[in-house]
Parts: sequence; structure tokens; C-alpha cells
Amino acid sequence: MYSRLRAPLIAIATVLLCLCAYGEGQVVEEIVSELGNGGQGRVGLMALVAIGTLASEDLSCIAAGLLAAKGRMDPADAVLASYIGIFSGDTLIYWLGRMFGVPLLRRAPFKWLLRERAVQSAEKHFARRGAIIIFLSRFLPGSRSATCFAAGALSQSAPRFMLLFAIAALAWTPLLVLGTMEIGRGAIDLYGAYAKWALPALAALAIMLLLATRLVLPLFTWRGRRLLHSRWMRLTHWEFWPLCVTIWPIFFYILYLGFIKFRRPTLFTLANPGIAPDGGTIGESKAAIYRALAGAGEAILPWTLVPAKLGTKERMEQVEAFMREKGLAYPIVLKSDEGQRSLGVKIIRDERSAWQYLSAMPGDTIAQAYCPGREYGIFHVRMPGEELGRIISLTEKHITYVTGNGLDTLETLILADARAVCMARAFLKRFEERLSEVPADGERVELVDIGTHAQGALFTDGARLQTPEMLAEIARISKCFEGFHFGRYDLRCPSEEDLKAGRNFRVIELNGVTGQCSHVNNPGYDVFYMWRTIMGQWRIAFEIGAANAALGMQPMGKMAFIRHWRAAVHRQDRLRESMARPSVSTKPLQPSTCPCKSAQ
Repeated sequence: MYSRLRAPLIAIATVLLCLCAYGEGQVVEEIVSELGNGGQGRVGLMALVAIGTLASEDLSCIAAGLLAAKGRMDPADAVLASYIGIFSGDTLIYWLGRMFGVPLLRRAPFKWLLRERAVQSAEKHFARRGAIIIFLSRFLPGSRSATCFAAGALSQSAPRFMLLFAIAALAWTPLLVLGTMEIGRGAIDLYGAYAKWALPALAALAIMLLLATRLVLPLFTWRGRRLLHSRWMRLTHWEFWPLCVTIWPIFFYILYLGFIKFRRPTLFTLANPGIAPDGGTIGESKAAIYRALAGAGEAILPWTLVPAKLGTKERMEQVEAFMREKGLAYPIVLKSDEGQRSLGVKIIRDERSAWQYLSAMPGDTIAQAYCPGREYGIFHVRMPGEELGRIISLTEKHITYVTGNGLDTLETLILADARAVCMARAFLKRFEERLSEVPADGERVELVDIGTHAQGALFTDGARLQTPEMLAEIARISKCFEGFHFGRYDLRCPSEEDLKAGRNFRVIELNGVTGQCSHVNNPGYDVFYMWRTIMGQWRIAFEIGAANAALGMQPMGKMAFIRHWRAAVHRQDRLRESMARPSVSTKPLQPSTCPCKSAQ
């Protein structure tokens, strides 16, 4: 919640500080003038700046510098107020960590302000370079609060901590406040001549100063430069853009298809009448789909449904019974029965990780055999009554990995790799407990273990691999599922030769209406190609829905669909929160530590 509101809050605060420093005849101007009159007002203005640092240290320092440049505040007062606020905030965070520890970060509002993982990451560095980490965190935006809290949680010496942060804040605060003041004075000289442009220009100046603390400082380290390069790659390559950015042209096209072209907004829910209740748009049950595909034989991997109503111990026993019955050993796959975009999918490598996963999972869980091999995505469409249908998308999924050289740490290898650096923050978070390891020369470290683009896998267009034999096998599997006409199979094969020959298919999942033609993520394909392809995909879904409607079927009602959508989103939010907890881990642990074993 806090992360979603942070950007607009900073924008609002930036406008307010510009009004505060330069506005004429405004309410904010009058308030600041009143605060600035007399000794009592001076103390009040200093207190306002000091309190502001608790919300945003950098923004408050910039505001103080601009006030000093305007003459509303003495430069010494601006520095002192900012210093007192920063030091007091650091001290408060330290004592919160000292008294309550990491569990405090699992409660609102603290969990909105500071990530538990960030604190755990800071803890690992204290043993070797505690003093240096404490001092340097003042100059590394994003690490300050986590470092203060970790110092308290680890019971670092309070006098030593206070001294280090006092010195660091003393070096940082005057630099930012007085630097802002000098830049602000230059802006004042232009204020009278360009009065009508002054406020927008000063708002831009404030934003630039704030960004400088986030962008300029990282340039002084190789790690910082590589992380900036990662941001640039994600900004300039649409395949890394969030769904909320890329979806809008497609969303409006769906509205056009539903309300204008076909005049039935939910007609797409009839694309797969066999997938209740909405053709596989959101919240569909994987277990129901696997049952419907049972006639495909060995093409469907062994699986079982583990109900949420059971306790963790009973769920674990059911998973173990499934493994014994099918002759399976770890690793296995655990996933939510109604996940979305790989949400809740984990490859589990030992009993301890299975216990942790099952104890956190809020809904029904699928336990499935793990299948090695190359992974592909095949999107198959078939009009009602059609024999074979056609493949409209074939995607090769490549597992992203780095290769050790016996010298560099895993963190360095990730940041140095041309592909891995694009997902650097995700990989650094995923492997934070192993970043200091030095892989042996030639050792391959896989950064993802499932073929999902959202988790870092590389997707390429596999159209060159299509064959009549492949289509025949996919059509055979599809016809085993009564009421299925439109969707993407995620499957694995031992080799390209097996794929082309249509043999040894092992279906991991089948996605319905919202399963994407994933080959569009091929590097080099522009966003306009993606939009054309996905719009064409939705047009086919409506056409199949129209054909089924002509056979007498009824699509889902509009209000019923909206209620269903909202309920599914709510369940997925709960799932996302559960899987984000640090206790949900797939790191290999000793089987002897599994709670289910100790309970026996």
C-alpha cells in the first residue's frame, strides 16, 4: 500500500515545498511567514523541518535549503533542524529494532515503511563490516532505515551506534541543505524576470535535487552503475514494463470488441465453456483443468489436490503419501490451485521447504511431479467442430543463468551478465543469502527454475519449430478436454526433436482466455507488435465465443463477471502477501529440521 502511494505523495510534497519557499499570496506562504516571525516562530519552523525528516529525509533537507535560499530561514537553523530530525529518526528506528526486533515489521504500519528482507540483508553484513556499513548507509539512499533497525535488532552498542550516525549525519546534512541553498539562490535571481515560469521551474528543480540523491551517488560505485543500467534497460525495453502500463490499449480494444463489434461484453467467457465459470479468465481451478485432461494419459504430469481446510501437518502427510504412491522424490512442484502469472509456483527441494510453503499457503494447493527438460509455451485455438485447429504462438523458454569463474561473487556475476542485470533487483532479492558465495570456475547457477517471464526467464519466438506432428499431438490432448477451444499449454520435452515429432510431451499447465501468446516477449519485438498480436488473440476468443453462443450457450452475466473478478483478485492479493513472507523459502535445508519429522 505504502509503496503504491509513495510516488504521488512525493510529488505532492514537492509542490508544497515549492509553494512554501516561493509562493506569493498563498495560504502556505502565510503559514510560513507566521512561523518565521519572532523567536517562537523560528523554533516552530525548525520543528516543522525536523518532523518532516521522519517522512522523507532528503525532501525535508531540500525544503530547508530552499527556505534558506529565500531568506525565510537562517542557514544554520536549516542545517541544525535537519540534523536533529535525521539523528532523532535514526535513533528512534534503532530503539524500535532493539526493543521489538524483526517481528515488528510484520505489523502495520511498520510493514509498509520498511521491508523485513531489507533488514535481514543488512544483518548479514554487520558481522564483517558493521561500523563501515553504519557509516556508509547515510550516503546510500534506501539502506538507512534498514541499517538502523538491523543495528538495534542485533543489539549493536548504543554509544558506538550513536557516535557513528552522528558523524555520518554531520557530514551528509550540511552537504545537502547548503548545496540546495546555493542552487536555490541562483534560481531566485531568475525569479523576477521569469515569474510566470518560476513555480514549474522550481518544482522541476526540487524533483531534480531529489533524484540526484538517488541517481548521482550510485554512479560512484560499479554496483550502483550496474543497478542504474538495470533500471535503464527495464525502462527502455517494454518486455520489462509492468502489466498496468502495457494493458491499456488491449483493454480498450476488448471493450470495443465487447460493446461495439460483438455487442456482448462477456462473450469471451464462452471461448472455453469447459473451464468454469469464465473460460479461464481469472481464478480458474487448476485441479479442475487437470481432471478434464485426464484422458490425455501420460502427457499430464502426476498431481494431487491438497485442501486448505487441512492443518499443515495433515497437508504435509498428504503430499508425502502422494510422493510415495507415484514413486517421486524431491524436487516436486507446489502451486496454488488458482494462481495467476506463476503466482505461488515453487519448486520444492526438501521437506522443510514443503512444510514452510504449506503453512503459508492460504488456499488449496496442487502438488505435482517435477519434470526436467526444455520448456515451451504452445497456444492452440480450435473453432467448435474443427478437427485440428491451429497453433498461433510457440515460445521457447530459456532459463537465465550465470557461470562462475572461481573469482567473482554471485552478486558480481548477476550484475555483470547482460541479461541477468535486467532483472537484477529480483535476482539479488531472490539470492540474497548467497550473494557473497563465489561459484567455482565453470559452475552454472540457474537464477530461475521455472519458465516464467515475470520471474526472469528469457522467451524467444519458436515458430521455426512448428510441425504437423506437433499440431496433431496438441489437438489430441485438446480434444480430451470437452469444452476447451482456446488457450496456452506450458509443457516440457526432453529435446527439440521430441517437440517436433510430437512425442514425450509433459503438460505443466493449461491457461485459458488470459493465457498470453508469450512469444511476443522475444527481445527485439516492439511493443506495437505485441499489441497487434494480443489484440488478434482476443478477437479470436470473441469469435469462438460467438460460435458457441450460436449453439445456444450463454456467456457469464456482466455483473456476475465483475463480482467474480473482484473476489478472485482479493484471493490473489492474499496469496501474494503470504508468498512474500520471508518464511516461505525454497532454499535447501536439512531434512532433520522439518517440523513434521520432529512431531512424529
